[in-house]
Amino acid sequence: MTKKWESQLDTELGTGLLKIEYEFDPGEPRVDYYPDGSGNPGQEASVRIIDMKFELTEPDTDFVEELQTEILDGELNDENPNN
Repeated sequence: MTKKWESQLDTELGTGLLKIEYEFDPGEPRVDYYPDGSGNPGQEASVRIIDMKFELTEPDTDFVEELQTEILDGELNDENPNN
């Protein structure tokens, strides 16, 4: 079963929401001895990350301006037949 977890983060890029989709396996408890004399070493709990997204809700203005400049430069250079 897929579960979701969210957390707000403050980064150099600005404030955003980290969204993680994951599967949780509770593992198995260790059993030293069953009535028949056997046992089970058990298994630790685990989490498998399926998807991770970071939504920038309050971007840093300088970051956005730098990103726009990089994208614009890339687009203009890609359209230039001399490159």
